[in-house]
Amino acid sequence: RSIGDLSKAEELARKSIASFESSGNISDLPEHLNNLAQVLIAQNKYVEADQVYDQAAVIQDTMIGRADTALLKTALITGASSFYSGHFALIAEHFNNPGKAYTIVEQARGRIMTDLLVSGKSTSPKAVETETKVSQLRLQLMTAHSKRRIREIHDAIFLAEQSRFVDPEVTILGTKNFEPIAMQIVQSKLRNSEVIIEYVLAEPKSYCLVITNGSTRIVPLPGKQELETQVVRYLKQIKAKQWGQREAAALYDSLFGPVQETRVKRQLIIIPDGALHLLPFD
Repeated sequence: RSIGDLSKAEELARKSIASFESSGNISDLPEHLNNLAQVLIAQNKYVEADQVYDQAAVIQDTMIGRADTALLKTALITGASSFYSGHFALIAEHFNNPGKAYTIVEQARGRIMTDLLVSGKSTSPKAVETETKVSQLRLQLMTAHSKRRIREIHDAIFLAEQSRFVDPEVTILGTKNFEPIAMQIVQSKLRNSEVIIEYVLAEPKSYCLVITNGSTRIVPLPGKQELETQVVRYLKQIKAKQWGQREAAALYDSLFGPVQETRVKRQLIIIPDGALHLLPFD
């Protein structure tokens, strides 16, 4: 891909996906599907890329739904961030479909929050036993030298991890699929004075999904690195007990400047992303 041979890159990406599918190891599939989607986007195959991202989301949703611990769920959702932000950017840039963009971001963020709320802190003894076994096998893998021993340990890890998907006692929500609340329902609950501002940090652009009771739109913002740099500068001023007026103004221009609704709505419902979680928005 880096040397511009996109047709060969697509061929290799599809081969890697076929390899993982034939082995039954679905845990790494979303990452490889993301690679394929990026190659397709580079070739202007936007519809195909959208379909590939949808496939990755279904697989990730299944794994998160069957994960048995909060730590594993968090790890899975963190791993999904690259492809859900990429999928969001694809829809924003080439489809201009706020409804689809909303579904993409909520499928990722809403999934983990819903599961954690439903599951609480409960983890079955069988789940703890499985995680301990997997951890011990991974430690053994680090000290294994022969190809035969490495293969044996790898197979044992695979079987232990698969027990999460076949044993009801090692899962929290089983195979239940997650369906985000429809954006139209969210809109119907908003007052005239309210606006939802949901951020998605990405490169080369970040985005803001703006939802009111009568409209939805996607607003492009500066890239993730630029925004994170501005956040760090502002927080340094705050920690030093300085006013930070210049840094605050720069952040306001980047995050709220392009969002006209912030000047006419009295109540802002902000859903941050990444480093924006560190900001005192008020």
